[in-house]
Amino acid sequence: MERRDFIKSGLAGATVGLMTASAASAQDHTHGASEKKTYSPPPVNARLKKVAETAYACVGHATACIAECNRVLATGEGSMADCQEAVLSMVSVCEATAANATMRLVDEALLGNLVKVCAEFCDYCAEACEAHAEHYAECKNCMESCQECSKACKAYLEA
Repeated sequence: MERRDFIKSGLAGATVGLMTASAASAQDHTHGASEKKTYSPPPVNARLKKVAETAYACVGHATACIAECNRVLATGEGSMADCQEAVLSMVSVCEATAANATMRLVDEALLGNLVKVCAEFCDYCAEACEAHAEHYAECKNCMESCQECSKACKAYLEA
């Protein structure tokens, strides 16, 4: 038998083996198909829903604020550097918080820790944006959005 024929027969055997294993696995999964399992997600918590909504809103307002920071920084004016750093830091935490609050897959205590951190980052960002809120609508919107998110996070934690 030539090497090429040996490889072909080996591949054919492997393919048949995989198909057989796949079919057996499918039978195992359909064996209990008559016993339907229903999934019911945890109840929707209005406070947690508000956390997710406000965290997503922060991310949206942050995009405009970051763009404005970039424009100002590009002119050589460095006063927006602190604002930009705070906003960028807040975004990653708000994205994680919003996603986890929406999915509701983790333990309540673990989620509570993330929500607490989110409030802290939103407070940090709001403080940084406050210095520019009078001059830039984007910073004002970001600041207000962060204040709302922080408020929602704290309300969730107090419940």
